[in-house]
Amino acid sequence: MLFTVFNCWSQNTDLQKHFTGRFYNLSMAESLDYINRLTGMKFAYAVSTLNDSVRLNFEIENATLKELLDRYCRDANLKYAIFGNQILLKKDISRPVKYLIKGAIYEAGTERPVSYATVSVRNHQIGCISDINGSFELVIGNTNLKDSLHFSSMGFEPITIPVKEFMQYREKLIYLNGMTYEIPPAHVSSRNFKKVTMGNSRKLSSGSLYMDTNGQQAALFIDNDKGINGKILSVNYYLSVKGNTNAPFRVRIYRVDSLTGMPGSDLLGEMVVVKPDIRRGLYSVDVGKFDIMVPENGFYIAMEGVFPNDYEFYTGSSYFVDLSAGDKVDIIDDDQSDEITYGQRLGFTKSRKDKNNTWHYSLSHTWFQLKKQPFGIMVSADIQIRKNNDKKGERQ
Repeated sequence: MLFTVFNCWSQNTDLQKHFTGRFYNLSMAESLDYINRLTGMKFAYAVSTLNDSVRLNFEIENATLKELLDRYCRDANLKYAIFGNQILLKKDISRPVKYLIKGAIYEAGTERPVSYATVSVRNHQIGCISDINGSFELVIGNTNLKDSLHFSSMGFEPITIPVKEFMQYREKLIYLNGMTYEIPPAHVSSRNFKKVTMGNSRKLSSGSLYMDTNGQQAALFIDNDKGINGKILSVNYYLSVKGNTNAPFRVRIYRVDSLTGMPGSDLLGEMVVVKPDIRRGLYSVDVGKFDIMVPENGFYIAMEGVFPNDYEFYTGSSYFVDLSAGDKVDIIDDDQSDEITYGQRLGFTKSRKDKNNTWHYSLSHTWFQLKKQPFGIMVSADIQIRKNNDKKGERQ
């Protein structure tokens, strides 16, 4: 049975009456029964209109009938029309169905939350990062209902869970097992290889660059003008004592975009988020397991600020710097400021040796460079190459 639905209201319906209720893990049919008991309104719809996999979770307080129906139909992806005390329902095909998946990630055996773990839809560019308490929220479309979610974090065994399992819970708990890295035996002599460093590896900073909580990035272009062919073992960041060196951040390694020369596609095979445990200075992240070879035309190393779900809390801090207005970058001379910020401050140098190789990723999702005196953020990469043949280095 099909109905023609109009966005209209009957003059006989009391739209000013208010209702209060809670929808907790209810199916679409259960929600309609609840609304019927709450308001006295009756519903008419085709059986195929209701999707059994949709679970509704929301609360209303002192809401009008229109507000209640708008909220229900938005979450259920329906249209409605009211005639007297009857409501006609129909699928809203003008927009895709959206589902909210909620959960929390813990370490198996210890029940400790896994902070800043990666949650992603397999084979899709959709994902999020858990907050400091291990909680996460992810919005997916109806086209992802047959997909799986991949959970990973450094030091834990990754797991994959079908999306349909999350449809049965208001909030699903995920447990990750700690992972022990087994190094396979390799008949390699240290005499055959050596380590070189590329990028800005100077020891003294001129100042620091503040990384905000909204995905701001700072990237350094590392030129491969010597034709080095080797594997990237680790990436290094100089963390300023003026920032919170325990704050997490995301590691990014980019190819060079052949058209613009800006950072292009990400060379890392997965989302890597780290939480340093040092007070200041050089912090190294081991990326050897990703087997990333140095591109012939160079590459970018970037730091991305990561503070999921914490933005509103930290805006109350007197030291919080809000960069939401645009492509503003907060640069601090370390010898002129005693402020301590919540986020990282990435050290930089400025001298005649520094070319204009530092790039910034703004809240408007564009890469740009500052027009001030060139400076170089203090990031570098350790590269494994074969001795006596730097241009023909190979993987271990």
